[in-house]
Amino acid sequence: MQVLFGQILTDQNDKEIQADGKPFTLKEACYQALFAVFQDEQNLAGEEKFKRYGLYQKIKASTDPADLSAEEIALLKKLIGKAYGALIVGQCWNWLEGK
Repeated sequence: MQVLFGQILTDQNDKEIQADGKPFTLKEACYQALFAVFQDEQNLAGEEKFKRYGLYQKIKASTDPADLSAEEIALLKKLIGKAYGALIVGQCWNWLEGK
């Protein structure tokens, strides 16, 4: 599936969200979710961490639109769902699903 990672997230007033003085994009949200250590994953296997790192590298090297598998999109959705609140999750999931 084709994903546009350069899309900029907005707040509840439809203003661009900034992070470190730059627009907060779907790409950045994915990076943070891929690298987060969640409470229910304290003993995450090295293989899974390496898989997440590989997806990070794929996203980093891609140009919009990037081509991701259904499995990769499902992983991103799962991790974003753990990492963020409803406003960010809603926007990211819509974009990851091609909406």
